[in-house]
Amino acid sequence: MPVLDAFFRNHPEPMWVYDLESLSFLAVNHAAITHYGYSEAEFLRMTIADIRPKEDIRNLMENIAKVAGGRDEAGIWRHVKKSGELIHVRITSYETIYEGRRAEIVSATDVSDLVRAKMRLQDQDAALRTAQSLLKVGPWKIDCETRRISWPDDIESITGMRAEDIPQDFDAFIPLLHPDDRSREVTAFENFLNSDNDQYEFQYRIIGPDGEIIHLRGKGQVVETANGRALTGIIQNVTEMVEQSSQMWLLSECMSRVNDIILITEAGPIDDPDGPRIVFVNEAFERKTGYSIEEAIGKTPRFLQGAETQRTELDRIRNAIAARQPVQAQLINYTKQGTPLWLEVDIVPVAIGGGEFTHFIAIERDITERKGLENRLRESERLESLGQLTGGIAHDFNNLLTVVLGNSESLYNRLPDGPLREMASLSLAASRRGSDLVMRLLAFARRQALAPAPANLNEWLEDNLPLLRHSLPESISIDLDLHPDIGIAAVDRSQFDTALLNLCLNAKDAMANGGQLHIQTKNVDVDDSFAETMPEIEPGAYVMVAVRDNGSGMAPEVRDRAFEPFFTTKNAGVGSGLGLSMVYGFVRQSGGDVAIHSDPGQGTTVRLFFPQSADRTAKVVKPARRERAALPELKVLVVEDNEFVMAHVKRLMNDLGMKVVAAANGPEALEQLSRHPDISLLFTDVVLPGGMDGVQISEAVRAVRPEVRTIYTTGYTENATILSEKVDDKILLLGKPYRKQDLVEKIWAALERRPA
Repeated sequence: MPVLDAFFRNHPEPMWVYDLESLSFLAVNHAAITHYGYSEAEFLRMTIADIRPKEDIRNLMENIAKVAGGRDEAGIWRHVKKSGELIHVRITSYETIYEGRRAEIVSATDVSDLVRAKMRLQDQDAALRTAQSLLKVGPWKIDCETRRISWPDDIESITGMRAEDIPQDFDAFIPLLHPDDRSREVTAFENFLNSDNDQYEFQYRIIGPDGEIIHLRGKGQVVETANGRALTGIIQNVTEMVEQSSQMWLLSECMSRVNDIILITEAGPIDDPDGPRIVFVNEAFERKTGYSIEEAIGKTPRFLQGAETQRTELDRIRNAIAARQPVQAQLINYTKQGTPLWLEVDIVPVAIGGGEFTHFIAIERDITERKGLENRLRESERLESLGQLTGGIAHDFNNLLTVVLGNSESLYNRLPDGPLREMASLSLAASRRGSDLVMRLLAFARRQALAPAPANLNEWLEDNLPLLRHSLPESISIDLDLHPDIGIAAVDRSQFDTALLNLCLNAKDAMANGGQLHIQTKNVDVDDSFAETMPEIEPGAYVMVAVRDNGSGMAPEVRDRAFEPFFTTKNAGVGSGLGLSMVYGFVRQSGGDVAIHSDPGQGTTVRLFFPQSADRTAKVVKPARRERAALPELKVLVVEDNEFVMAHVKRLMNDLGMKVVAAANGPEALEQLSRHPDISLLFTDVVLPGGMDGVQISEAVRAVRPEVRTIYTTGYTENATILSEKVDDKILLLGKPYRKQDLVEKIWAALERRPA
């Protein structure tokens, strides 16, 4: 029949007809040809056994022997495609007569995906049962209406109690709980049933048949079932975890209360820059170092090391731990604030079960106080003390300069032309030079935040030439080779000047008998191949400044360590070893890099690379001062503890038409604020006596008077860093000493700013 033949040929599922006697294929449809990969001619030369795995043929023959008339569901069989791929098919067949032969017509549905999915589910189910058994966990459900509990089938393996000994009614189950847990659990469950929460968690103790305490923990989710609301979830025996947690808590409490640092690291890799990693530190670590536990975990203990950490002790420690031997040492580490921390260290390796070493435990005792007297004799302590002294002197000196500069400026502006006005002019110039000197001292004493500005470095080098000639002996000649079309770079002027001076002074020391100092500028395009020679530089356009001398040069081992902090070849007390490291840090912070070339007897060349601005034609423009109208009448709260500076500021502001309310500290300032509701501006020093600094005073003022703007003033430039850490980068800071016009500009900036 044509219709049936078309149905057979075009059926989407593979179909065929085979002879029940010979098992030969008599006909196949297009789907069979496509799915199995054989041509029709190939099929007609084959038997149905040819598409079965050899191990399945016996079962095939047994099944054929059972073939009866009508429809036959033969189940799922394995077949083999021409490609060799094994598939699973569901066979449905009908016995028929085909061209006079007794035959069967077969439909084969590929169910390989279903079979694989079923096998995965079986594997997952087996894994789940194994996990439940190992973790002592199982499903749990309670009917919210009847309070009937359905326990896991393996509740005995979870609790150690027979299923028949565990009631399935909630109220009957409660007496099984530890007496201290019963009331709490009943109340918690009742509160849950009367709430809108859809999740419930519990943890309680039950008393086993032998009186042992069993800790159970569970979590459930409310679901709607055919019988109403039910709480279903999991329950787990957590007795071992609770006991281990209790022991760990006791151990943790013990470790947190000791005053010695306890630090645990992985056993390796010892020589990896990032290893061995810290896996545990106690609270004493936080107290002693200032670093939080989170900041320490995952890092190597090397992050606590610094300039004075003894290389010989580190090598001794490294050799001992490489040999898996305990070691004792006295070591200098550093706190987060950069303070040296002397530690007496005991390190022991730890092996699991006497086998492989997995960790190192270090007990570190703070012996800083004991070492204090010795440390004062060291060069590093002298430098630290010098830095602190310089900063303190500069702070006081800037206060004095504020008064001197301000009064000199006022006298100069008020006096008529003549000898007195010339004297005022000299005082004003000297005050400004003194201010510049203090800033240079601070640049050497402490690391400052960079203030880069677009610059033509040729101009800066020419500006520095008189200072360099004054700093170097006449036996050293200075030669400038400046590129006429040098690019524009964003560089901090003060730090650049300091770096240049450091390089020139180092060159002077290398040319004890005189020589030639050559300073060159050049535009350099750094490509990928060039960058490979300096891994830390990015490809792009740079302004290069090279300082070359024809002095004694450096040996390779000295050259390779030239930029290391505190490394110096000079005699004790002559050099700090910070000069080149300051140059390196400044240039790297500016987005550039430093290269050094030196050989013994051949001199030294240090090249500084600064990134060029995107627009190489940009011009350096000095901002013009805006002409402004007179300041409005204001009442200003001035907080300043120095009586001379206070007197100067009051006079300066009175000259500007402002009323001044004076205070020497925070509490006094807040009292004045309450008395004067018309105060509109706060002008405060940063560091003050009385328990409140300038930031805290500003915050207290804004809490009650948010419209009051704040201008900070300080004679110590490091306070700018303190301010940026406490507030934001938009603070108004007026550095001491300052001129009248500087004050006016800062007041205008405050008035034009929106209230915080």
